[in-house]
Amino acid sequence: MNPNLQIGVIAHNSDKTTILCYGDACLVFGTEANYRKYIKAKNMERTRVTYYAKLHEIVDVLKQGGTYQLDEEAYSRFEENDISAHVAVEVEEVYIPQKFYLIQAVFPKN
Repeated sequence: MNPNLQIGVIAHNSDKTTILCYGDACLVFGTEANYRKYIKAKNMERTRVTYYAKLHEIVDVLKQGGTYQLDEEAYSRFEENDISAHVAVEVEEVYIPQKFYLIQAVFPKN
């Protein structure tokens, strides 16, 4: 696992208190162009700041129960790294309107 690999773009407001999400999942875009395409399709204003999320940051949040939706480009970077030693994940394809991959940690049942 390359922990510093940049997986994709996360959009948030300027003070980093609100992240662009769909439902409970933080959206991660492979490029800023993908982010701009998404907000245009959703008729949203581009008022957010973008930040490149690293693999270790995403894994850390998954371990805490966080959920992400990655577009195809971001998911391909994520998928290339074996994170199974760090966290088990469940992946589901969703369309909002383009294809995203819903990723969440799977925790053992007691």
